[in-house]
Amino acid sequence: MAPRSREEIIALCATAPEQVADLVMTLYVHVEALEARVRELQRRLGQNSGNSGKPPSTDGYQKPAPKSLRTKSGHPSGGQPGHPGHRLEFREDPDHTVVHRPSRCRSCGGRLATAPPGEAVDRRQVFELQARVEVTEHQVHAVRCACCGDVTQGEFPPDVVAPTQYGPDLKAFVAYCDTYQLLPTERICELVYDLTGHRLSEGTLYNLNTTLAGALVPFAEHTRALLSAEPVAHFDESGVRVQGKLHWAHVACTALLTLYTVHEKRGEEAMHAAGILPAFTGVAIHDCWGSYWNFACAHALCNVDLERELQAVWEFDLQPWAGAMRALLYTAARAVAAAALAGEDHLSAEQLAAVTTYYDDLIAQGLAANPLPDPPPGPRRGRPKKSKARNLVERLQARAEAVLRFLHDFRVPYSNNQAERDMRMVKTQQKISGTFRSKTAAEEFFRIRSYISTVRKQGLPVLDCLRQALQGHPVLPAAASPALAPGATPSALLPITPPTPSPAADLVPLAPVPPVPAATPTRVTVVPPSPNDRGPQGQAPVPALPALPPVCPDLSSALAALAAVAPALTAVLPPCLQDAPSSILSRLVDRCPASAAGHREQEPAQPRPNGHLLVPLGASP
Repeated sequence: MAPRSREEIIALCATAPEQVADLVMTLYVHVEALEARVRELQRRLGQNSGNSGKPPSTDGYQKPAPKSLRTKSGHPSGGQPGHPGHRLEFREDPDHTVVHRPSRCRSCGGRLATAPPGEAVDRRQVFELQARVEVTEHQVHAVRCACCGDVTQGEFPPDVVAPTQYGPDLKAFVAYCDTYQLLPTERICELVYDLTGHRLSEGTLYNLNTTLAGALVPFAEHTRALLSAEPVAHFDESGVRVQGKLHWAHVACTALLTLYTVHEKRGEEAMHAAGILPAFTGVAIHDCWGSYWNFACAHALCNVDLERELQAVWEFDLQPWAGAMRALLYTAARAVAAAALAGEDHLSAEQLAAVTTYYDDLIAQGLAANPLPDPPPGPRRGRPKKSKARNLVERLQARAEAVLRFLHDFRVPYSNNQAERDMRMVKTQQKISGTFRSKTAAEEFFRIRSYISTVRKQGLPVLDCLRQALQGHPVLPAAASPALAPGATPSALLPITPPTPSPAADLVPLAPVPPVPAATPTRVTVVPPSPNDRGPQGQAPVPALPALPPVCPDLSSALAALAAVAPALTAVLPPCLQDAPSSILSRLVDRCPASAAGHREQEPAQPRPNGHLLVPLGASP
């Protein structure tokens, strides 16, 4: 569209007003598109590890302010009372003993060389690491029988097959450095040389991994069968490079078992090749990747991932329902953990009904705050584009059962942290090595990594287990994860550390949720967030949430809406945690000085230094 001068536009207003109207509408469409583009770019620039799936390593030196909903436990840092601790203990059978005998008398200076032996009056022990290569020579002897005169020759052990070879201890150490400590092959060779003075070749390292991976095939099949029979298991996937091309590493794990696989695909084809989900009948905990829903097991979602997405909607779109939903999920997890510590294995029916009803109310508010876009003019293929907030609230609505499964089944953890922890070092390996040289090398790496991770989880010595595998006897996990016993804390829940376990009587049931009236949007001045504004730092939800407008007028109003519901939060928390909501809200108000007055006093409108008005909920601009 060619630019027009001011005089041309004035002339068009007098002679052709229809053309002016068309021009204004065209400009309006362009401005809307540009504003949407700017908002999307601002969202991308504002992403960090706290409001998206980006890892903390991408935050750089400008770490985002913490936005965790957790409160301080009140305990000092360091080891707590009852912690067993670790220290060097005296050994009664030292490998070496050095006697320090005086040579002269301290009184007269006479020589003590011929004096009778003394007695040990004090002792100290030094623990030292001795790294050296020991060479054991195997000799086969021929012996002539004294009875018949026949000569019989001895036999080498079955694992001694070459004139010179490495033993299982050195092989286990090298495989441990390569697959678990993720040292590059060249540095492993340097390490062995620096410790022992013996040089290894990189080709020898690759051959060792191939031998070890082949010995672990029975372990992989056994672990696959155990994971398929687990009542609860974690699943995750992440991209890796194989021969410079994108492949996908998949992990299935529990607190005691780990199995990695690698495949060219990310979705259902790769999951079938892994061989666990097709036969799995328990609860699969994962992110919301669509391929997982094609399997007929029960599902649970990682709520920590959802918290980050809700944090992004709260920060960038200023929608109060997202902050309230994040606080609701966190508070529900605290209630489950407190109930487990009190010896319960379920929440009360009143608490479950209140949480689910409140969840549905927040979903309704989220849908109202993010209406569907108008259909584009003319025929167009495909689905209409929706905002990130609309996609999130629709997912929360469609997958509500999977989101809240941890409330109904205490065996199901709140998050998928187990799988994400097991997958994290795979990404570290990619940063160090960049790519696998072949698909076979990747499969060998992940099989060995599965073995080391499993034996570590089961508290077994890693190097001894690797040596057993190299000798043809890999350790096979004997049992699956134990079921949750009454009074046990569910694994991977957000930990809380009250001074003493709270009895069941201290858990006050949530009150029934009254119906939330439909909110009527008001015309307001939208205040852009100031640099000091933060997202919700810990506002905790309660059943009765005031009606919220479909679009939040500004950050102050959003914080005011959440502050209004904070006093009733104590209905779901035990006494040891009842001070948390007020302390969290106070910290948040202190971090948002420009909007603090909007929380302490509900006035019709308050001036802000930039000239905008802060309009509380329900007030006219």
